Amino acid sequence: MIQLYQTKKLRGHLSASFCQALPDVSTVEMDPLFSWYGDLFFLNRKANLIFTNGLTKFSILLLGYRKSEHPDFAATFRGCLARTLQLHHIHPGPYLEQAAAFGQNTKSSRSPLAHLSRLQIDFVPSLKAHESLQEKEALWRQYAYDFNTYLTSFPGSKGYAAPARVMKETLEQRQLL
Repeated sequence: MIQLYQTKKLRGHLSASFCQALPDVSTVEMDPLFSWYGDLFFLNRKANLIFTNGLTKFSILLLGYRKSEHPDFAATFRGCLARTLQLHHIHPGPYLEQAAAFGQNTKSSRSPLAHLSRLQIDFVPSLKAHESLQEKEALWRQYAYDFNTYLTSFPGSKGYAAPARVMKETLEQRQLL
């Protein structure tokens, strides 16, 4: 089960039926590999969603998101996650099989939320500049790749690592590849 934490900004941009159907799993001990944190940012008045994994900081990006175009947010999330994993040569099948359901997490964690903020600070200005120069798919590929190859620190470890590499190693260790 995917444990989804949503910022207040993001909550209003997901379909009401999806948000109301989410069971509260905040008190249940969950595997952090299945915890995802989401936020929202705007580019030229278009909503864009960004999610990061609580353990690996692997991130996914939904550009130009409109809830009216995505009535089944769970399917949209899983589809974008699968595409982003494949972009980094990670087979999504076994992970997504264990991530079939969603639950709402109301407890936040500073590390993934700080990572979301850092991605927005470092990438949104260049994303804004490139938005008018590239088509949406090429822009998504570039930034979905960049978000996960950007070296970042991890709590309890020395040095820096790319989230895509950490995600792949974690999935290999847990035999989910």
